[in-house]
Amino acid sequence: MSGAFEYLRERIKDSVWLGKEILTITDDIWNVLNTPQEWFRNLPFIQFIEEKADPVFEPIKRVINIAKEARDIISSAVLLTLESIYGVNLAFNSKTHEDLAEVGNTMLNNNKFGVTDYNLYIRTIDAYNTNLNLPELSEKLAEIEELVDSIPEMAEDAQNVMRQKEGDAYAFLHQTKNEMEALLETATGAARTQARRILNQVTKLLEKFAEPIEEEPEKGAIILAPVAAVAVPTVITITTLITQIANFFLTGILLKSMATSVSTALAQVSASVVIKYFSATGANGLRYLAADALRNNVHLLPKIWRYTTMQGFAWGFLMAYAPFIILSSIIIIAAIRLSQDEQGLAEHFYVFADHDSAPGLAYANILNSNQIRDELQQIKQDLLNLRDESVEYSTLMGLGIDLIDGPDGQKEPKVIESYDLSGDLPVKIPNSVAQTFYDEFTTKHNLATPSGQWKPL
Repeated sequence: MSGAFEYLRERIKDSVWLGKEILTITDDIWNVLNTPQEWFRNLPFIQFIEEKADPVFEPIKRVINIAKEARDIISSAVLLTLESIYGVNLAFNSKTHEDLAEVGNTMLNNNKFGVTDYNLYIRTIDAYNTNLNLPELSEKLAEIEELVDSIPEMAEDAQNVMRQKEGDAYAFLHQTKNEMEALLETATGAARTQARRILNQVTKLLEKFAEPIEEEPEKGAIILAPVAAVAVPTVITITTLITQIANFFLTGILLKSMATSVSTALAQVSASVVIKYFSATGANGLRYLAADALRNNVHLLPKIWRYTTMQGFAWGFLMAYAPFIILSSIIIIAAIRLSQDEQGLAEHFYVFADHDSAPGLAYANILNSNQIRDELQQIKQDLLNLRDESVEYSTLMGLGIDLIDGPDGQKEPKVIESYDLSGDLPVKIPNSVAQTFYDEFTTKHNLATPSGQWKPL
């Protein structure tokens, strides 16, 4: 993937996007582009996670290590974030479409769900359940919510950007007001009329600046449940799942003080970045959904963009929070990349179907790592077809097992790949969970160490 999005750098000229002054790129984003790995390593959230000794943090630490070493992930996330923010800004300014959410959902519904999208969907489930272990991680972060809240917030940087812009705008309006009042003392005719018109506009803007910004109460931690694959996924299925992961990091951890309806737009931009990185479908629909969230919640946003520079409204606001979007995108991309990289192949594969008196078991001869899920799904179906109609399996597992040397010199089975087959599609699960299942299953049904010769019961 390295260099795949370098063409986007050509759209940056003199710190602006596409040569348009209203689309200024902030200094902190330049910092990320110039020193991507250093920026990522020094983020307070990353350092917070790396300092934790609890085993629940080990999966995300592994993901972080991948991102730290992969400069291309960080640089690509920055460039794709800029492109996505520009797309949201265009959608926000659309004079053709009034209901942006309808446009976005129509696009997503009309997108064809192809092989690339399916592969991304399955690997995103792996990232969610296993590589990030979000169900357990979310519970742990909820337990230590006070510690999480104490992380030095990058949000302060974003707020400083907005305060500076708002201060500059406020000073400019006051200066203009004073100039027009002075001009009215001497001007006559058309010049006086124009000065009066400008003064009225400026006075109204200053009155609006005095209006308080509506605020929502600070949000609490987000608890996530495990995700199972659905039988017939769509583009909306995958975009919703990736947005949910981004939302966990953005809304539940990094930006608790931001209105949920607004931070959701940031999560949708992050999902768009991930979709583009993996050349999947749905980014265009997401940009309209993000633009809709901003357009319908202008009353919750800083007054500087509410009342001035409307053509750059979405760009300016999202640019201030771009570091958050980038961080979320990097973590998700690295977690999905980990799923792609871990396409190892166990020596033996089995499908276990648990039942108190009539367990099912089959040996799978799988030679291609890309066919693991399909083969396990087929064997599962064979077991279901062979069972007595009165038998309902409580659990179905597809396990890849290697025989390793035990402390007594005897070969012992170790689970190195594991899939829950209870749902419509195989879902990768932690090997530790599968090992416990395997140990309990073999003890319960008095089965010996696998030899690769077991057949369906």
